[in-house]
Amino acid sequence: MRSPFSDRALGSTNAIDHINLSRLDLNLLPAFDALLSEGSVTRAAKCIGIGRPSMSHVLNRLRRLFRDDLFIRAPVGIRPAPGALRLAGPIREALSMIQGTLLQGESFDPLQPERVFLLGMPDSVEVPLLPRLMALLASIAPRVRIQVRAIDRFTILELLDGHRLHLRAAGLLTEGSNHHKRRRLHTTNDQTSP
Repeated sequence: MRSPFSDRALGSTNAIDHINLSRLDLNLLPAFDALLSEGSVTRAAKCIGIGRPSMSHVLNRLRRLFRDDLFIRAPVGIRPAPGALRLAGPIREALSMIQGTLLQGESFDPLQPERVFLLGMPDSVEVPLLPRLMALLASIAPRVRIQVRAIDRFTILELLDGHRLHLRAAGLLTEGSNHHKRRRLHTTNDQTSP
């Protein structure tokens, strides 16, 4: 007996090739879209939360996957080649459908129900950052609470992966996988005058 969710039962004329599709790294698709939107490997890397060398590697993987150059160096950044322009619409539509389906109800309204975020940071960052963060949250997200946990670089990935932390504030996270997103929140000018 056929499943009620088979292609035929769902009225789909396009059968899913589960074996071949499962071999693809679908994380390449948001990277493709970021490269297209940003027109720069560096800015696309920041958008995705990875370093520039990693984004260059992703671009090479995309080129192998689609057997096309996809993006061409320009005087400033990169520009899409004809192959990328042909893929842009279908990839953006697929990502939009996936995002709409999987992230339903995940929008965050800071004025709505109370929410607790688990934040990891070393003591050296807690003292200068936490008072300013708490003041900002009190004004824009009064129902948000922060629980701070002292961390070190040896346990951070385990805590993040185990959902015992939502966010780490401090230094550059150089280890980890694609799902460990990185964003530069603040830079300091450590130069001292003579």
